[in-house]
Amino acid sequence: MRRGRNTPQQQRSRETEKVGIKAKTLGTTKLSKTLGSPDLQKWLLYFLAGVLVVFVLFWLSQDKPQVNRKSKKVDETLPSVLTTDQNLTKPLVYETECGFEYPEVPGCTPRKCARIVLDNFVTEDEVNTLISLAERAMQYGGGSGGPTIFDTSSGTLSKDTKFINLYKYLQVKGEGPIFTDDDKLFISSIQNRVFQFVRQHFSTVKTELASPSFFSRITNAEPVTEHDEYWHDHVDTQTYGTFIYTSLLYLNDYGKDYEGGEFEFVDKETRETRLTIHPKKGRLNVFTSGTENPHHVRQVISGVRYAWTIAFTCSK
Repeated sequence: MRRGRNTPQQQRSRETEKVGIKAKTLGTTKLSKTLGSPDLQKWLLYFLAGVLVVFVLFWLSQDKPQVNRKSKKVDETLPSVLTTDQNLTKPLVYETECGFEYPEVPGCTPRKCARIVLDNFVTEDEVNTLISLAERAMQYGGGSGGPTIFDTSSGTLSKDTKFINLYKYLQVKGEGPIFTDDDKLFISSIQNRVFQFVRQHFSTVKTELASPSFFSRITNAEPVTEHDEYWHDHVDTQTYGTFIYTSLLYLNDYGKDYEGGEFEFVDKETRETRLTIHPKKGRLNVFTSGTENPHHVRQVISGVRYAWTIAFTCSK
């Protein structure tokens, strides 16, 4: 049987489809040839590069959130005064908004800023040993004003209105080392214990002991030099340069061994006192060292105040 012929309408439809396909083919070919033009390709690359530059400049101009800037204020429900009668068996954490542009060092830069206080960080025997070691060094010096400091790492010691290097001083005099190997191991073990505490609470791994790391002894003697005026507000990153995390280990008791000498954090804008810490034997006070934590020590009125400053900086 022969196939039936297409009607005129069907023939016109087929012809229309063929014309459409041909037009699309010609259009695609023409576009391909146009884009293949070297001049157009060059200008197209210039255009795309310009768009990319504008986008990058716009992105850089935006206020991007800093990873180390927590939008937190100190929790006002926490106590504003920590007395010696309180026994902090768990770390008391005061988180605060970071106020200083710390160097961006992975594993070191604070991801949160805070003040952390814990009692009984060291035993009473350990405290007594630390005071004995401090006094063993300080007998060779002593500041002319209230404070005397001894840096265990460098050997720097207050003497009258100046500083001496105790290690070199003893060497010149032909005397033996001020500390035995066991003494050095003991000092290092306490410093490492503090480091582990900082590492745990600030999630830092690329830190190392900063210099100075020093014992301090403060009396009520009148100041002689500007270095004796320890009671002024200051920020540790500005005062010491390398500090990222500051730790203070208190070695005797406020209200018992001395009067005055309270440690106070102040508001960075109003300078009003925000947190007062009464030093207590074995109490550890740790905080990020930037402008979020300005502080001072009140003048010692009577007695002798002992503390040990142990700070950490970013590893190179």
